[in-house]
Amino acid sequence: MALVKASTRDSTITPHRDQTVLAPNDNCSNSANAFAIASTATAVGAFLLFTGSKDTAVLTPGSYTAVVSGVSVRTDTALVEF
Repeated sequence: MALVKASTRDSTITPHRDQTVLAPNDNCSNSANAFAIASTATAVGAFLLFTGSKDTAVLTPGSYTAVVSGVSVRTDTALVEF
């Protein structure tokens, strides 16, 4: 399973496979699979996810394109780890 994380001031991440949206995420510490995301991040040596953070992450198997978008009108730089 791949872990894709984006860290900006506040972002969403949306994985796509062809025209299909797989599992979008915003504020992963509040998501239904937050524990699995945090455990996987620790296991692969990715940066830590803190409760209440604005970080986004998805655990999606297979090949796909991950689109990272800012929640606010600001622009920022995204760090995406595969």
